[in-house]
Amino acid sequence: MLIRVQYKNLLSFNNEVEFNMLPNLKRQSLPSHIINREQLPLLKMAAVYGANGSGKSNLVKGLNFLRQFVIQKDYVMMLKAEGDFDRLFFRLKKEVQPFKILIEFSVNGLFFIYHIKISHNGVDKEELLESGVGKKENVLVFKREGDTFTAHTTPSSEMSTAIQTLLRKNRFSSLLSLNDSFPVLSDKRAEMAFSWFKNRLVVYDINTRIPSLLEMLRKNKKILDFTNLIFQKLGLGIDNVSVNEEDYESWASKHQMLSLPLASKDRRNGVISLFHNQTQAYTVIKNKVYSFLFKQRGEDGYVGDLDAISQSDGTIKLLTLLPAIYDCINKDKTVVIDEINNCLHPSIVEGIVGLFANNDNSKGQLVFTTHDIELLDVKDIMRSDEIWFTDKKDGGTIMYSHNIFKEHNTLSILRGYKEGRFGAIKYID
Repeated sequence: MLIRVQYKNLLSFNNEVEFNMLPNLKRQSLPSHIINREQLPLLKMAAVYGANGSGKSNLVKGLNFLRQFVIQKDYVMMLKAEGDFDRLFFRLKKEVQPFKILIEFSVNGLFFIYHIKISHNGVDKEELLESGVGKKENVLVFKREGDTFTAHTTPSSEMSTAIQTLLRKNRFSSLLSLNDSFPVLSDKRAEMAFSWFKNRLVVYDINTRIPSLLEMLRKNKKILDFTNLIFQKLGLGIDNVSVNEEDYESWASKHQMLSLPLASKDRRNGVISLFHNQTQAYTVIKNKVYSFLFKQRGEDGYVGDLDAISQSDGTIKLLTLLPAIYDCINKDKTVVIDEINNCLHPSIVEGIVGLFANNDNSKGQLVFTTHDIELLDVKDIMRSDEIWFTDKKDGGTIMYSHNIFKEHNTLSILRGYKEGRFGAIKYID
């Protein structure tokens, strides 16, 4: 579970900014939205609002960077090769400074703090602590600072030398990612932290596509059944979504324009995929073509079969998001989605957010940015402390919760936001 994240000198965050999932226990609304009460009460959901350019997406980008940094040892070097590394630093001041990220999270009953400081010279500092969450002292798991390395479990002199050599040769890599490839840390807590980033933190940016979406729905009947249930309840005119199987020769004879470039398309694990508008429209496995098939109602009750290319961007966006919503409900995962309303009607956003919010048995967390301000007045979906705002001050992003505004719960949050009482809104002259 995500507890909090802090940024400094990262993207549009100049001064230190914190976003957290800590509830105001004095608030009585939607008590089921407070989870993990026995150890550390946390919120199950958060929505982030703000004007265009205020930094909402940078909250998501920061988490995505941190996740990729932890699980891919060559991630920063890839960014440098593509010319994107410099864009990570806050650049609206005379002297560009190293950026810092601190994140606190829980996994398997333990709490961790992971802290990094990165400059143009590499990783200046990386630290993993077992957090005492304010009840006891934090315990060091490991710390690297420059060329020095310390750990709770003191390694042998040979292993210590090996670790320092590994760090010198990989100045832009996370030790957690290096340890996954070259196990040098004997402390199992490092593996637990790595596993949380890899398996329990899910980040969707606005252009996220899932190369394995077709395969996921083909192999996982529970997610496919969940997808069909939601499509039917939202009244989209789609009776059923399935994965169709066809021999390649038969398929190619009907799709000559698509079949010609197929071999040069995206190859992953021996699987050939053809994308259309960011959507995995077809997959070829062992001379079999798999594709989405949408059964849709038409004139006089007629039901026709349409493929993914025939669907609207909104339908495909929804199809992409639903596995994440399924994970939020059924698994201990923190899912972060940028612009959840992109391509979707407000009633659909309310439907899928409400589905998670009103499920008292959900196991995960959902964090999303949005411009869908109508949600602000839906009392049975969001608590006041689950609403966050981003704004700009001197070119830097600031973040704050609606919880800091001492308002009676009968007042309209939507009206207050439109009137500018909370900031995070632009008025056009």
